Formats: sequence, structure tokens, C-alpha cells
Amino acid sequence: DDAGQMAAMRGVDILYGEDCKARVLVVSDGKDPDEFIKQHGRQAFLDLVKEAVPYGDFKLNYVKRKYDMDDEQQRIDFLGEAVDILKKMKPVEADIYIKKLSEEYGISERAIRMEYQSDNDSVTSSQRIRIHKEQTDKATHNVERTLLKLMLLDEKYEQIPEDVQSLLFKGPAEEAIRRRIQECAGMERPFSMAKLCEELDEDVAAELLQIDEMPVSADKEDEIFHDCIRFVRLEELKRRDEELTSILSIADDSTPEEILVKYMEEKIEIQKKINGLGGRS
Repeated sequence: DDAGQMAAMRGVDILYGEDCKARVLVVSDGKDPDEFIKQHGRQAFLDLVKEAVPYGDFKLNYVKRKYDMDDEQQRIDFLGEAVDILKKMKPVEADIYIKKLSEEYGISERAIRMEYQSDNDSVTSSQRIRIHKEQTDKATHNVERTLLKLMLLDEKYEQIPEDVQSLLFKGPAEEAIRRRIQECAGMERPFSMAKLCEELDEDVAAELLQIDEMPVSADKEDEIFHDCIRFVRLEELKRRDEELTSILSIADDSTPEEILVKYMEEKIEIQKKINGLGGRS
């Protein structure tokens, strides 16, 4: 079962660290070895022992269960976690599993080696992905709070461009505040905070009061609004650009040429738009 496999994961890590050549026996039906022997007999258990898998195979197969390998983005996520496992292996073993990953999962060997060699003594691949996402989420959260502040000042700032709307206010507090501002559209500004907070939960009301206290430079509201919209568009383009880079990096000889051309053309167009918004190429 899952608890047993988690225990096995910890156990093989310890044994591997002590230079033991551990193999993992997966007993079918989630049974303990003694239950399996009682039900199927000694010889069936010995046959099962012959199928015990090495350290690397067990860890990679365990991680693989979390992902849909037919989905491109999930294959990319799997690669990040798989590389973290490879980085804990001895170089010769890592080399064997790099080739094995490439053959079994249709990910180019070059892409796996590039990921394996990057920051090998620093943070792991999955940590880098998580840190980048956390930084982006924090910046987007600040933009959302700024836009809500502008909405409190003038109803015209409620008119978020259509291509940006779906990318914002995904958090429950921010969405509730935005909805409350829209509900009070007929009220005279500046709003009465007491009135605005009447229909909000205590935590959301506290967030709204913090937003109301945020300073905004006089006569700079329009510029700030457009900067916020530009930031959201730029981050979405960067996200897709990085996604395409990852997809192209795992492509191999079996990937149809027309698909590669399509992705490359999209990537070129995205980079043009990023440049146009003043971002990196």
C-alpha cells in the first residue's frame, strides 16, 4: 500500500547512502510477505523475489504514478522530479538511468542531461520551479491588490481587458473584494468602508481595509493601471514561452515535424510580443 511504499522509499535511501545495493520487492494485492506466502506458497514468493527492482527503478516508478505521461506538461513536471532523483545517484548509475528515461518515456536524452547538469550542486529542479512560481504568484498578488485599490478610487478601473480578466483575482479574498466593489457600483466614491465590509467575511474585510490604506501616487493612477495590465500580459507570455521551451526540449525524433514547426512559430511570435512589452527576449 502507499504507507508501505513510502516506508520503502525512506529505507532504500538510507541503504543507498550506505553503499548497499538494495532491491525492492513489491508484493501484489498490498499484502505483507507472510500473508502472501500463506495464500500463494513459498515458491510463488521466491518467484516474486526474482522480480525485485533496483533502487533507481523503484524510485522513478513511484514518482511516475503521480503524472499522466500522455500530457506534455505533466511529462515536463515528471522530468523535473526524476532529475532530482538522478542527482542523488552515483554518476555511472545516473548515466544509465538518463538513457533509460529517454527510451521509456520519449524524452530526449539531451534535455535530460541538460537538466541534470544544471545547478547540480545547488537547488533541485523541482525546487527551482517552485521558487519561480512562488515569486510570480507573489508579484501577481501585489498587482491584484493595486488594481483593487484603483477600483476603490474610480469605477473606470473596473474595466479590465478581456485577455487579462481570466488571469486575475483567482484567490478567494481578492475575488470576493472585486465582486463586492462591483455590487456597490452605484454608491458614491470614495466608498464607505464600513458599508463595503458589511457583506464580507472578517478576514476578507481585513484584507480590504489594508488595500484601502495602500498609497497611490497622485495623478499617476492611469499609468499605474496600465503598468499592472502590462505586467500580467508579460508574465503570461513568459509562462507560455518557458512552457514551449520545455516542450521542445523533450521532443525527439518521433515528434512530427509539423508539430515542432508550429511550436517554434508560436515561440517566435511570443518573443516578439515580449520584446514589444519591454520584457526579455
